Amino acid sequence: MMECDEIKEIILKIISNDIIRRELTEISDDYTLGESGLGLNSMEFLKVMTLLEKKFNCQVEDEFWYYNKLHTIGDIVEYFYKNMERL
Repeated sequence: MMECDEIKEIILKIISNDIIRRELTEISDDYTLGESGLGLNSMEFLKVMTLLEKKFNCQVEDEFWYYNKLHTIGDIVEYFYKNMERL
């Protein structure tokens, strides 16, 4: 099973390479995805989640496709860490 740090690294790489197209440095778990943080809009959030589903070969539960449900880097890391075996 992957560790939280590995999952976070994958998430940041996807956001950096596929969404915002700039390097991310020193991003803490409480860093928000929205306007006050990375500046992702709801469509970019959906793209991130779609890419993570493909990367981890899983299906994210419907209730977690809402932008306000997973609004920090840490929220996404925790979701995938806790659900990796179930997903």
